[in-house]
Amino acid sequence: MTYFNQRFRDLIEYSSTPVGPGFDNYFNVGGADRQRHRTSVIQNAGARVVLSLNYTYLHTRVEKSGSPSQPDGLFVPGKPLVRRPAHTLAPQMLLPSGGMGV
Repeated sequence: MTYFNQRFRDLIEYSSTPVGPGFDNYFNVGGADRQRHRTSVIQNAGARVVLSLNYTYLHTRVEKSGSPSQPDGLFVPGKPLVRRPAHTLAPQMLLPSGGMGV
């Protein structure tokens, strides 16, 4: 089992809608945090095959947004970070001595 906790500062957020003339579409996200729990199970399935199953639970949360009051922005305080799956399941089959994993 593995666990870690990370805190991020100064992430970059992009807004497809310009705020106004002379303003950039990029904002600085004040902060976010991430916690990950990972569990692995390994089983020998005979002399030449090892089966592995990895499960990851990822909890992310935006602490401070850099967008000027955009409720539909990508980084909304209290919501999860975008494009990070909360649950991941990764099975593997390992073949020793030169075999390829699947």
